Amino acid sequence: NSNVKLIGVVDQISTLAEEIAKQYDVIAFSSLDSALRNPQVDIITLATPSYLHSPQAIQAFEYGKSVITEKPMATTLAGAKEMIKRANRNGVRLGVIFQERYSPDIKRVRYELIEKLGKVYLLEAELKWYRDEKEYYKKDEIARSWRGMWNTEGGGVLTNQGIHTIDLLLWFGGEIEEVSGFVDTLTHPSIEVEDNAVSIFKFKSKALGVMAQTVSFIPKDSQYRKIRINGT
Repeated sequence: NSNVKLIGVVDQISTLAEEIAKQYDVIAFSSLDSALRNPQVDIITLATPSYLHSPQAIQAFEYGKSVITEKPMATTLAGAKEMIKRANRNGVRLGVIFQERYSPDIKRVRYELIEKLGKVYLLEAELKWYRDEKEYYKKDEIARSWRGMWNTEGGGVLTNQGIHTIDLLLWFGGEIEEVSGFVDTLTHPSIEVEDNAVSIFKFKSKALGVMAQTVSFIPKDSQYRKIRINGT
């Protein structure tokens, strides 16, 4: 977009920030605070561990900067509400990244195909992926510092891998009126958060929904995601 200009990057690993800054000919900021103090910066994009989204966004709002954050918005409901409150108080904007809504195929389903289905009465979703404990949750020092723990990741397959599927179900089906389900940690003994989840729900439109999500699926080279929309 010609209306957007990248000003700089921040990373706790300074050499990585410098490498990316050199690649794009931008500033390698030494800290988030130094980036927020720069008058050229209008918007901050957060691609940090989940537990940092809320405090870092709030910090940006206090400098009068708008924020686009990676999912999940926050690890707690209180954190999410505080983000909205602070953004409104400072007259800035807050957005959460759900990039799949911009996929041409997804947009076609949302704006063309659903209308041809008649009355939508059932939405079904499956996400069957695999995440290895050593290669993902314990990959390196940074991964070990936050992945797989309630207080830092805030959730497992539902809020990390499966959150985009949830977003699409909401986009396709509208607001949800009732929800029920189960979560458990069944195949990754070293993590606290859920690696499997199932849920059923009712949309305000009266359509029903069912969803199953896992990061325990084997063989891992056969992982897939599927969303089925049923109409009259």
